[in-house]
Amino acid sequence: MDVSFLSGQFELMLNLVKNYFEHVEIKDWIMLENVIKNKKSYLESIIHNSEKPIIKKKAKELFPELIYKLKNSIKIKLNM
Repeated sequence: MDVSFLSGQFELMLNLVKNYFEHVEIKDWIMLENVIKNKKSYLESIIHNSEKPIIKKKAKELFPELIYKLKNSIKIKLNM
């Protein structure tokens, strides 16, 4: 997998979490969170091994932001 593709996917998922969280069932968000947790090392290795410094930097910023926003949005929804 290419870091450019991965960075774009992080950006897309982050946009969905920020702007459309309420339109998607919580079970689907939890499933996404579980996939990200299970593949975190793999995804980080793609970022780490990238030879595209600008895209690598962007992916390094987006990935933890996605994890944080997704986790907190799920937590808030489940505590309602």
